[in-house]
Parts: sequence; C-alpha cells; structure tokens
Amino acid sequence: MNSAKSVLPLARLCTRQVTQSAVRRSAVNEVPSNKFKKLKENQKKFQIDDGVPVYLKGGFTDRIFFQATAATTLVGLVMSLQVFYILANK
Repeated sequence: MNSAKSVLPLARLCTRQVTQSAVRRSAVNEVPSNKFKKLKENQKKFQIDDGVPVYLKGGFTDRIFFQATAATTLVGLVMSLQVFYILANK
C-alpha cells in the first residue's frame, strides 16, 4: 500500500506534463516533398485500370503472398476434413 501511495504523485506529475505540453502545429502539418511525390506515384500505380486486382498490383511479392495464403487455406481445409472424417468414423 505504501508503494502505491508513493507512485501516485509521480503518476500525477507525469500526466500533467503530458497533457500540458504544447504541440507544434507546423511540425504536424509538414510533409516532406519527396515522400509526398513517392506516395502520389504509388497511388497512380494502384489507380490504373489494367484488369489486375488491387491485392496483386504490388508485383511479385504480392503474388507470392497470395499464393502462400491460398495454399495455407487449402491445407487447413484438407486437415479439417480429415479431422471430421476421423471423428465420424470413431
């Protein structure tokens, strides 16, 4: 109980410091121009209507992740059916 009483004033002080600190408005609104240009180029790539689904527009890595997810789902389905078969025949 004594340790809790000694920590409470420290917690109040920390809370007061966090809530009363001023936020620099200019730092919040600034976006580096090179990152903004890169973001806009990336958005253009995803907006092109070329018949490719959006989850595959990232390139080769997206294809690999999609195939790995599909394979994992298929393996899980087969294993589930195997468990149902074993439980049904007990």
